[in-house]
Amino acid sequence: MPVPAGAANLVISELHYAPSAPTTDEAAAGFTAGSDFEFVELLNVGPQNVDLGNCRFVEGITYAFGSADPVSLALAPGERALVVGNEAAFEFRYGILSGVRILGQFGGNLSNEGETVTLL
Repeated sequence: MPVPAGAANLVISELHYAPSAPTTDEAAAGFTAGSDFEFVELLNVGPQNVDLGNCRFVEGITYAFGSADPVSLALAPGERALVVGNEAAFEFRYGILSGVRILGQFGGNLSNEGETVTLL
């Protein structure tokens, strides 16, 4: 049974903001904004499965994890998962990453000038 997510078991392990500009091939595929390639990586640092069902980003970007596929709402210990700016663009540039799930697309974009990103 997963435990609720909290500061002791879930961390934002990477904020990928200000990615490089789209390549010619990426632009030809319709991915014309650098923000298409942004992502946020979450990591379960606890010893038990963590339930993301009640989590949401409310500042910086928006995303409610409860809207994800229910099977995707638990992270195993040491597991990483992503929320991305544009899933098709992410897969075009980075491919499908082994062992890292994409949970969905966030609203808005990450500021290149710095900002507060809040995960509740």
